[in-house]
Amino acid sequence: VVAIINQKGGCGKTTTAVNLGACLAQAHRRVLVVDLDPQAHATLAFGVNPGECRMSVYDLLADTTGSVAARDIIVSLEEGLDLLPSDVMLSTAEPLLLERRHKELVLKGVLSTFEGGYDFVILDCPPNIGVLTFNALYACTEAVIPMESGLFALHGLARLLETIDVVNRDRPFPIAAHALATMFDRRTRIARESLEELLKHMRGHVFKTVISFN
Repeated sequence: VVAIINQKGGCGKTTTAVNLGACLAQAHRRVLVVDLDPQAHATLAFGVNPGECRMSVYDLLADTTGSVAARDIIVSLEEGLDLLPSDVMLSTAEPLLLERRHKELVLKGVLSTFEGGYDFVILDCPPNIGVLTFNALYACTEAVIPMESGLFALHGLARLLETIDVVNRDRPFPIAAHALATMFDRRTRIARESLEELLKHMRGHVFKTVISFN
């Protein structure tokens, strides 16, 4: 279970989630992409209109009776690639989850019903550190942190890594966190310096692949 996470918007989270999911499916893996962002950009990127979905991931997270079945919500996109869509209703899920016991484990419970059904589950997280993001961190085994190059690229990364450390204290095994350099323009000095700082800050836990701005 891979969480694509960064509290900063516009750094390539959804683009990473959608392309990673599609490429894994092309490599003959069974993949579920979960859109955890109320903006529903991953849902839209796969050509699904959120307004036309009868139910969304919101219905699974808000369900307290076990009456909502994931199979009724999952959209099959192509061979080996499924989507749990989002819609604007997900923006109302946080206050509901805050009232729940073990509020940070709701998504993990939902995903446990898919045990053995998928090789990879990709979580496209919202651009903030709230209850939905905490649910993603407790549910995932790995975290990919897309980082654009620029003056403010590393701003907030320390806080995100501290949040991951806090979550790791409650887990039987730590989240494997790696940064992914995105929107990289190798022609600019600031981009090259940003990447050097990222490599130092993450102590080498940065993917060798660098996603160019083009």
